[in-house]
Amino acid sequence: QGTEGAEDKDALVVAPGAVRVRVAAQTPNTSWSDGNVLTVSDWSGGVLLEPPYKRSFRLTVRVVDALEERPVFLGVAPADADIAQANFFGGRSSGVLLALGGVASQDLISALSRGGPMLHACGEKLRPEPPLPSLRPGQKIAVSYWEEEVEEHDRQRQRQQPQQKRHIVGKLCFMMWDEHGEKMGEYRPELGLAVPKCGWRPCLLLCVPETHIEVEELA
Repeated sequence: QGTEGAEDKDALVVAPGAVRVRVAAQTPNTSWSDGNVLTVSDWSGGVLLEPPYKRSFRLTVRVVDALEERPVFLGVAPADADIAQANFFGGRSSGVLLALGGVASQDLISALSRGGPMLHACGEKLRPEPPLPSLRPGQKIAVSYWEEEVEEHDRQRQRQQPQQKRHIVGKLCFMMWDEHGEKMGEYRPELGLAVPKCGWRPCLLLCVPETHIEVEELA
């Protein structure tokens, strides 16, 4: 089932011979050029990608444009998310997206991330600590997602002995590299994401027309 307002690509393979990327859904205003470069022609568009392993994956992208003028959102979203929704990144069902770039402006979208990368986590804004550096064209960033089993105490029934319950949570890590492959920064938000029935998928959102981002790897 495709996301509302977005085209269901049924895991279409793009970039043959370069980087194999499987697209789960993308908005009509986005397209691929030079094999693995994603472009948006109008305001606010994006893609959900289909990783080879749904419970553990990493998406690596290379910055193409000056992010101050053309911000990009990178992270994870529910597989059934409506990525065509206006200001998708601000809703509780939007998932977890790191906003890269943006400058002070009268336009809300381009002003969202001034002052460095900002995490939008299910409707809340979190400033990474320590702060992450701003990225320049040619530099790279990756988001890694994996699932862990954790324990919690169930004390709802006071007449019974406390019991340990196990459940699955999603974990994230963002990593940055410069043009020479030197590590620039790392951010592991302490979120403990609940895993929706449909699962999480890697997500890219582009806000400003003619924004480009190059997909380097989806593994």
